[in-house]
Amino acid sequence: MPAFSAHEFVKFPLLRQAQFLFSHGRELMSRLEGDYIVKLYSIEAFYVEVWYLQLLNKIIRVEIVDMEDVIPAYEDEIDISDAYR
Repeated sequence: MPAFSAHEFVKFPLLRQAQFLFSHGRELMSRLEGDYIVKLYSIEAFYVEVWYLQLLNKIIRVEIVDMEDVIPAYEDEIDISDAYR
């Protein structure tokens, strides 16, 4: 895959962003936020969240997130216990 920037990614329409993530991104983890399942992906040198509303079976939002926002949002999902064995 050629080099790709976050600036180029945000220019895509929502459906194209999701398709691009599903075929080129790497799913890292997920969390529940109210009625949403939020999945975190990495692609190239940036991170993207996909907000999926199960009730409507629809992706509502795809947005680039900063790394400093990722850790607090997913800290309950991060398990480093294996690092201490």
